[in-house]
This record gives sequence, structure tokens and C-alpha cells, in this order.
Amino acid sequence: MTWTPLRCLRPRLCIGLDLAPQRLRLALARRRGRQREVLRLAQAALPDGLLQDGQITDLDAVVQACRPLLDPACPAQAALVLGMPRTCLSVQRLVLPAGSSDWERLAQVRAEMSAYGLAPADHVMDYRVAPARAGQDVSLWAWAASSLAVEDRLALAAALHRPLAALPPEDECLGDFLRPAASAAHDALLHLDPDDSWLIYGDTPTQGLRWRPAVAGPTALLAELAPLLRPKPQRLLLDCHPAALPTHGALPMLRAAFARYAGLRALPAPLPADLILAPSARLPGANPVGSFHLAIALAWRGLA
Repeated sequence: MTWTPLRCLRPRLCIGLDLAPQRLRLALARRRGRQREVLRLAQAALPDGLLQDGQITDLDAVVQACRPLLDPACPAQAALVLGMPRTCLSVQRLVLPAGSSDWERLAQVRAEMSAYGLAPADHVMDYRVAPARAGQDVSLWAWAASSLAVEDRLALAAALHRPLAALPPEDECLGDFLRPAASAAHDALLHLDPDDSWLIYGDTPTQGLRWRPAVAGPTALLAELAPLLRPKPQRLLLDCHPAALPTHGALPMLRAAFARYAGLRALPAPLPADLILAPSARLPGANPVGSFHLAIALAWRGLA
């Protein structure tokens, strides 16, 4: 999803900027024929307290942290893509009459979401249509994002003197990036992160998980996932932030636990086939790109 006012840009160079508490990550990508090429990956620390529940508390400090990553390494014509964190979003499933235009649907979404206490004056709204047969009512997932969080990101792009190409939900963007549309009906994506773990499976919004690596092991994770993975997916794609499974061999052990106790084929989520990593974007260490999946996904969305 891209917020409606921002759907007109189709840049050839995009910067995906992953903002999170205590750090930010950047991916610069470009179109290369039918492929998309990652040209640069970079990261920097953020002081504590600059992000609270997805909102920017000190814009000037965030801008100062971003500028060394952007200038002069990123060309001036590169557009910016920022994500909306799950903490700033409310999601509802709606059924609307068939035959309406995009703008009519958006007006209906605003009216329906108001009934859930999500006032249009305080939220920016958009939607994604679920697959349906011709002539049937339209089933869709509607999003309402905090206006303050949206304004924060618009102000950040303006302060960095970059056009904002897209502002998608982070989880939905990462899900589209790592779980191809052709496999979405039968594959699940499990994102494990020290701060926010979640599951996407089928035509449902993201399911947030209570599981955290610092306090629970694979058995607790399996117990929480069991009711969410029905019917059983063909594959469970794993997107594991390195800090979520810091010990050597933790990922193979987790995959073995899924296979033994749940009969699930679990494997690392592959990068899209049309994405290539330039030598200038390669980093040392074991799977360092795993930390940059969201930043790359944001840039990839901007080039879609």
C-alpha cells in the first residue's frame, strides 16, 4: 500500500530508510532494465528517545543522524521511501459494493473507519483490495495511520530535501518483498525481531506475536503460532533479524524444531529474483544483508 496522495511518483533511484529505536538503516536502489539493483547499504546509531511508538520526538536530531548517510553518497534525484510502523496503524476488514471507483472506495473507507472511532481528521486512510470474482462485493483491508506519524515522515523528507515516493506499512511492504504474490496463498512469512515479531499468512493482516527471543525459546514460539497456522502452510518463510537469534546454530535449531514438532517446512525467506546486489552494497560478515531487509524492501517498493 502507498498512501493515495503519493501514488504518482515513479523514480528510477530510491532510498529506503528504515527508522527504528536506536538505529537507522539505508538502502539505495535503482532500476536496471527489468531488475532492481541495490547500490549501497549503510547504517547509523540513533540516540535513545528519538522515536516513541513510531512517532518522531525530535525531528532535528533525526535529520542530523540521516544526513551523513544520505549526503553526498546518495544522488540528489533519488527519492525517499519511509515506512509506517505497526504501532501507528489500525486495520479493519471491510466489504464494499462492487463497481465503485478508487476515490469512491476511499470515501467509503473513511466513513466506515469513523464507525470504529478512527476520525478522518486524526488519521490518514488507505486500503488494499482482496481478490474477488467479477461482479461480487469488494472485500478489502483498510488502514488508518496516525496523522501525526504521517506528518512526521513528510516533515523528515522535506527537511532532507527529498521527494517522498511512498509511505507503505512496514510489515505489509516487507511481506510483499519476501513472499512472492504467486506463493502468498500457501506460504507464511514469520518475521522475528528483538522488538517486534509477527506473522503474515493468507489474506489476513499481520498477526503480532508476544514471543520475544530474550525471554522465551522455540517451544513457546511454536505454541503461539499453532492456532495461526491453520490450515498448515506449504512453507514457513523465516525472516530473522540477526539480533533475534544471536547464538551460532540458532536458526538451524529453530528450523529443526518446526519440522519435528509441527511438521512445518521452514526455510530462510529468499530475496526476490529480480533484485541484484552490487559489489558496492556487499557487507562483511555472515548474512549481513538480513539486517537491511526492511530498508531494501522500502526502496524496492518505491521502484515498483
